[in-house]
Amino acid sequence: MKPRTRRLLSIAAPPVVSAGVLAFLHVPLLSVCARVFLAGIVVLFLVWLGWRIYQAFLYKVGRRLAFSYLLLGVLPIPLLVLLLGVLAYLLSGFFLGHLYRDAIQSVQMELDARARSRLDAFVSARTPAPAGDSAIVFGYYRGGRRVAGDPRTPAVWPALS
Repeated sequence: MKPRTRRLLSIAAPPVVSAGVLAFLHVPLLSVCARVFLAGIVVLFLVWLGWRIYQAFLYKVGRRLAFSYLLLGVLPIPLLVLLLGVLAYLLSGFFLGHLYRDAIQSVQMELDARARSRLDAFVSARTPAPAGDSAIVFGYYRGGRRVAGDPRTPAVWPALS
């Protein structure tokens, strides 16, 4: 062991050991402070360990080569995943819009056909055709009052308020 490391351990060991003992004594404020101190020591140790691993890696390959490894080997994977996600989002929006337009168009064509048939029946007979079991009912209004149509429609046109 290097003399520098030995000196650091001899200086740092007593506070760490005493904090470890104080952390489990259940003294209200002192135990909390000791646990925070130990957590800080663990974080510092992990940062130091990561820095040592980083330096060892760069010592073997060099900074420029490590950067090129990152650019060529690691970076394209998240970029490809991001690109595929954006593509899936765009395609799902296209297909959903296509289904929506088809559904709206079929409802519009059905409403047009029913309205045209009811209008033709009303014009030719001057009375509306029987309602039957239709889910859509029609009422004919003049001056806000129903003059003809299905009895299920309101007698007076609803006021917009």
